[in-house]
Amino acid sequence: MINKLLEYIDENFPNLQNDINIRYELGEPSKNGSDERINQVITRVITLFEDLFDAKDYIYIYIQDWDMVIDPLFGNTTQNYIYQLLENHVLAEKVLYKADEDIDEKGNTVQIAQEYNVRLLYDRLGRTPYKEMLEGIAHYEQGRKPSISQAVYFINIREARGRFLS
Repeated sequence: MINKLLEYIDENFPNLQNDINIRYELGEPSKNGSDERINQVITRVITLFEDLFDAKDYIYIYIQDWDMVIDPLFGNTTQNYIYQLLENHVLAEKVLYKADEDIDEKGNTVQIAQEYNVRLLYDRLGRTPYKEMLEGIAHYEQGRKPSISQAVYFINIREARGRFLS
């Protein structure tokens, strides 16, 4: 299952990128961090999400996890919250590497392979806690808990649709 999806991603979304991206401002005009803003973001993102995906669709949920203990942006977040939500589901796992460049102390460019884990679920969307996942992602953006700090992709291969939320 995981190799099939990775092959599909390489062909259709190389490096999990796409030439066409849409960004929505979900929280305006509410004050950043306010309850009003968070509730508005959650309502809007669920509405947009449900316009793209049907609860009857079989989808892949692709989780890219760098397994950080302390998040550099928000500190100690609820790192395992996404896995608590998915504890009744079987996740396929694979370790992958992202090539990155850095400059060493002599000024030379060096290649660094950064290890990360991919965890993958394939199921009918309606059987997954997608609303709680979307809420956890919204919480992360506003520094609230419980939050989801992992990069999460929802992919429907049959409909050739993907949605990245992080």
